[in-house]
Amino acid sequence: MLVVSVTQTRDRLFKDCPEWKSQQTILWVEVMMDIGRWKAQWIRDLLADEWCGRAVQDFSSTTGIGRRAPA
Repeated sequence: MLVVSVTQTRDRLFKDCPEWKSQQTILWVEVMMDIGRWKAQWIRDLLADEWCGRAVQDFSSTTGIGRRAPA
């Protein structure tokens, strides 16, 4: 069995991860409605912009990003 290891980066999680495509679409639509721009060029800008807080929170809650792993 071939196991492919993918490095998870902020860009991958918020823009490119195929597992969360539908949640990413919702995130970026909310960002567009909140700040009037499509995808932030840099994820750090998304995380730093107070206007994007709700969209990032919604994304995190539906994907489990940031959830503590079981011990």
